[in-house]
Amino acid sequence: MDVPLSDQEEQAGFFARAGALGVDCGFLFLALRSFDPSWKTSVAVFAFYMALSMSLTGRTLGKWAAGIRVVKNDGSDMGSIRAIVRVLALLLFLGAGCLPAFSDHGKALHDDIARTKVVQPIGTVLPWLRKLAVFPFGVGLIIWILGTISVMVSGGMR
Repeated sequence: MDVPLSDQEEQAGFFARAGALGVDCGFLFLALRSFDPSWKTSVAVFAFYMALSMSLTGRTLGKWAAGIRVVKNDGSDMGSIRAIVRVLALLLFLGAGCLPAFSDHGKALHDDIARTKVVQPIGTVLPWLRKLAVFPFGVGLIIWILGTISVMVSGGMR
């Protein structure tokens, strides 16, 4: 059962969430690029990175850049087991990650499964600037484009 958001937090928007994921994917792509791993290794490293960082801080590098964090529905820290469940659900239902854009409650399927929510603090940025949450999405997109060009130039991933 969802507990209402506190006076200091609000539900994070789709573009902030998508931007954070883009930054994380770009960061991991660039970090793994020198090792030239298979796609299975890349997915395993991605899952480990996501689960570990979210279980420790509720954030990944991308979520930190976007100013968002993941908490249990009651607002408390989610812990290791819930972080692992959330990452596994994200990987299993990757296409459902766009649900926050279309759902009334602004949560993705993996949030519903893990009983988590993604929040951002209120009042930490100017209201007009908060609406520009597309910025981290743009950064992630640029990193993805540069990574794709790098793969094309080097001959592709295995």
